[in-house]
Amino acid sequence: ENVPLKKVYLGRDINYSAVYYSPFYRNRNISDFTFSNKVTTINRSFFIGCTGLESITIPNSVTTICNNGFCDCTNLKTIIIEDGDKSLTIQSYSEQTVSGTFSNCSIDSMYIGRNVYFDNKTEHTFDHATLRCVYIKGRITGHFTPFFGNDLKTVYLDYNTCPAFMGLAIRDFYCLPTQVIPVNHTDFKDSMTDITTLHVPSPLIKDYKAHDVWSSFGNIIGIDGY
Repeated sequence: ENVPLKKVYLGRDINYSAVYYSPFYRNRNISDFTFSNKVTTINRSFFIGCTGLESITIPNSVTTICNNGFCDCTNLKTIIIEDGDKSLTIQSYSEQTVSGTFSNCSIDSMYIGRNVYFDNKTEHTFDHATLRCVYIKGRITGHFTPFFGNDLKTVYLDYNTCPAFMGLAIRDFYCLPTQVIPVNHTDFKDSMTDITTLHVPSPLIKDYKAHDVWSSFGNIIGIDGY
């Protein structure tokens, strides 16, 4: 906890049995952490309380982030889940000291470059956390919705399937594919879509305005360059 370790390169998985055994437990000095492409799992409570972390990149080799992995990383601003063909499972279970994987983080942006499954059967992944902007480039599935918490304001959807964004007040929603993204009424249930500006490829404006669900958005404008 008190080791003045600032820069870490992790070349392989680290396994331990109890929550407090993570070698980085509440290490406030670590500010630069890099994973090799041999790491497959970020174990439970791995970075809990590492307040020096401001950004983290999760390589395609990582397929599981366990319970409480980034809890109390209060200065974590940027999360990048790299592009790839391997799905990532993010766990959040309720176990005494364990809460959401990103609980108490204040995240400005999260990039998701591949499929992610939120395995949050009892606790919300972003419990008591703030996530303001997300860029989605893969399929998002899981148990609890909305997947990204209640403070989400900007969404970039660069995938042909829309995850659930129920009960949110999103300001700007960008649909980037070159075809209208399929969506159900329940995907935006109880969301304040009338205050949301929907940004779509300019050639698709008419199609989005004619869609049963997308037409409920307050303002639909074109993105040039398509």
